[in-house]
Amino acid sequence: DDGSIKPSDDQDKAKKAKDMIETINLDNPSLRNERINSKTALLKQLKKRPREQYKKIIDHWLQKDSLAFISFLRYFNQKIS
Repeated sequence: DDGSIKPSDDQDKAKKAKDMIETINLDNPSLRNERINSKTALLKQLKKRPREQYKKIIDHWLQKDSLAFISFLRYFNQKIS
């Protein structure tokens, strides 16, 4: 909700994820704000349609070959399932 990046819950992956987050500065304030803005824009678009269509719409977007914020959409898609 605050746009931050969290490492995986999987202990085998958590250290590598934490190191990568720190190494390439994925949790800096600018990127956190961009994630919040992206979430807000996504919700604004989705709210134009009935809630039961959300997953179908996101699944459609995920089928595209080049898509910005694909990890964000995958995460969001899991949350609404």
